[in-house]
Amino acid sequence: MESPEVNIQELKDKLQQVVVYRKQKEIIEEELKATNALLEETSYTCAVMMEEQGVKSVNLEGVGRCEYGQSTYPKVVDAEALFADVRAMGAEALIKETIHAQTLRAFVGERLEQNLPLPKGLETYTKKYVKIKATKEGK
Repeated sequence: MESPEVNIQELKDKLQQVVVYRKQKEIIEEELKATNALLEETSYTCAVMMEEQGVKSVNLEGVGRCEYGQSTYPKVVDAEALFADVRAMGAEALIKETIHAQTLRAFVGERLEQNLPLPKGLETYTKKYVKIKATKEGK
């Protein structure tokens, strides 16, 4: 099978675009992370101010009504004890079996490597990508 003729310069140009887009993505992700932190901090400060002043809502012209509220979120500190109590309370429907994505990926990779069948109900797909290993001057 003959390999198709490749325009190396065109390929290099496209690879350079990949590098530029990855750098742009990193910058945007850092900006988003910083913006999210500022948003959380400012939102919390406003909620505390509203609570301290007994204000339930404030109307902002051109925006709408801003309301004070709070939500409670669970945090699992002992999964075994939690599951036992949830079952004892008759709420076992809350408990779901899961497989971690990276663990499943490794399992599938091993099965494929050993030419063993995959479990029923599982499909695979291949994602093509370019891996860039930057040199010191490329960072």
